[in-house]
Amino acid sequence: MLQFSNKINKNVILATSYVITVIVAMIVFLTGGTSKEYPHFMYIPISIVASTNGKIQGVIHGAVSGFLLGPFMPLNVTTKEYQPINNWVFRMIMFITISFVIGFFADYNKQQFEITNKKDREIVSAQTSMILFTRETYRVPG
Repeated sequence: MLQFSNKINKNVILATSYVITVIVAMIVFLTGGTSKEYPHFMYIPISIVASTNGKIQGVIHGAVSGFLLGPFMPLNVTTKEYQPINNWVFRMIMFITISFVIGFFADYNKQQFEITNKKDREIVSAQTSMILFTRETYRVPG
């Protein structure tokens, strides 16, 4: 049941992050375009997705985020000046790279946690067996 609940939580976080991404894209547009500092807010949902859903979903989300702030998002909304291709391609590469790095370490941390958790369960099982064995072996008649 915990696995199923965890999967639902990941999907809710993923969907919420995509909604936040669209909101950030709208904020960027409404505040004048990508020449302002507002595109940096996109790192928040990118980091959330990569850290909770791993590097694959993180990279996909980074690419979608880069595309939303990319070819169709103006550099300056009032002058209708569009971004040079190197601006939005570099931003997309940065989003993808950052999401990959965060996702890589999140996946690695999860894997190490599972290994440690398995070893802990084995130790507890061995200790429990030893206690039961000792109790049966050295039972005091009475």
